[in-house]
Amino acid sequence: MSGEPDEFRRILLDLGHAAEGEGGVRAAVEFAGLLRLDLLGVFVADEAVLGLAGLPLARELRLPGCEWSRLDAARIAEEFEAAARRARRLLEEQCARLGVPAAFEFLRGDPAAALAALARPHDIVAVGGAGSPAERARGSLPRAVQAALRSAASVMLLPQRIARRAGPVATLAATPADPGLRVAAGIAAAARERLLLLLPPGLAAGEQRAAVAAAARAARLPEDQVVTRGLRDLTTEAILDALEGARERLLVLSRASARAAQETPPLTSVRGVPALLVGPPEPAAEEKREGAG
Repeated sequence: MSGEPDEFRRILLDLGHAAEGEGGVRAAVEFAGLLRLDLLGVFVADEAVLGLAGLPLARELRLPGCEWSRLDAARIAEEFEAAARRARRLLEEQCARLGVPAAFEFLRGDPAAALAALARPHDIVAVGGAGSPAERARGSLPRAVQAALRSAASVMLLPQRIARRAGPVATLAATPADPGLRVAAGIAAAARERLLLLLPPGLAAGEQRAAVAAAARAARLPEDQVVTRGLRDLTTEAILDALEGARERLLVLSRASARAAQETPPLTSVRGVPALLVGPPEPAAEEKREGAG
């Protein structure tokens, strides 16, 4: 999969987490409308939680009274269904306002496994990105992100609050052949925005010119609509420094670039814009171990 915009067919939106912040849902709907993609909102009721509620010794701490009480399986199921209805209503409201059609699916199972099973090579799996380290460590969100990254689909990380809905499309161009480069160029053309190339250190001047020319040709933009900024190194801090004052609307990174930057979710929360990760899927942990051996 090359991950070019004209090869994208559908956005698979994880409403179990993205619906926690209206901004992420709206961003996914806007992106589907911009690239004329199908949109499927998915809410997965976690079977592990439902199973836990059925255990006779399972208890929960009820607030504000701080009293322990037995988990009620029927009530937990009703809460999942109510959350799904709210998520569906939020999706439908955003779609109606923006004129974007969408479908909705309610499932029971493991949220991460369900998303991975639904994902296809021409999909973009959109998952909500938690802000703090504590939020990222809890629940099924990190597993959902990991499962999406191992799938053949591209992945969009959504912050809960969107800072900007207009501005350049920024991408890290490690080489002129970086898979994120053509994707970012196509999105910039569709959005009628400038393209901002972040160039890593060590890239020769000729390679820089080749990257700019390739991006301009792909996006059918004049070369003066392609802006470049240099990076001192491939770290999250360096990327944030290079984006200072850029007011970008979207980050496009290859999965390899995301690994080089080490921590892509904080980029989405700090910058307040979605990050689209494209390129070959992450190898499974077993494959990594076999390769090491």
